[in-house]
Amino acid sequence: MSFFSILNNSSFTNNDFIEQNLNTDFFDSIGGKIILGGNTFTITPKPIPPVPPTPPVPPSPKPPVPISDICFPAKTPIRTNQGIIAIDEINPNIHTIKNKKIEAITKTITLEKYLVCFDENSLGVNIPDQKTIISKNHLVYDKRTKKMLRANDFIQLYENVYKIPYKGEILYNVLMEEHDKLVVNNLICETLHPNNKIAKLYKKYITKSDTKIINKTIKQSK
Repeated sequence: MSFFSILNNSSFTNNDFIEQNLNTDFFDSIGGKIILGGNTFTITPKPIPPVPPTPPVPPSPKPPVPISDICFPAKTPIRTNQGIIAIDEINPNIHTIKNKKIEAITKTITLEKYLVCFDENSLGVNIPDQKTIISKNHLVYDKRTKKMLRANDFIQLYENVYKIPYKGEILYNVLMEEHDKLVVNNLICETLHPNNKIAKLYKKYITKSDTKIINKTIKQSK
């Protein structure tokens, strides 16, 4: 005798028999009420647990930021053959310095805690002709000694040269084919040395597409 023949010839007062003998998959997939032998049995489908949401993809780690200790803040005015141009607006494809090609404008941060500020006229009349901020190890020409000195050295030599806190802003420098000099607010300063690690990085990624990668790296790390 089949299982359903037994059901058709029997009366039940509860669901125990059905729950114990019905195929589990079948029992789980049906619902509502059935009538067996004059008795009504309610079969409730097992609830299907909700599918947990897919966890969010963790963000990619930020790429490292190039670090340098020879640089200028944004908006520092640089004397070019095309006029005075803010360093962060110089275009190597357009601008030149002393009729020499600019290889790149580098963008970095520094690990130093401070930058050096030269007040207007701090080294002489119109030297510089306005307040100028430079990284501490940047070489600057000193009229007294007739030597290129680190910006930090001027703090001991001149009254109106002093430290200011560095707050993590992006800093810039000019990379040329050879180590050279440029003029900033009548201060004679060095360009980035071609053997500097940042110069080598930019020479390696000198194409437009790779330069964009470097710039994107800087932007993501801010």
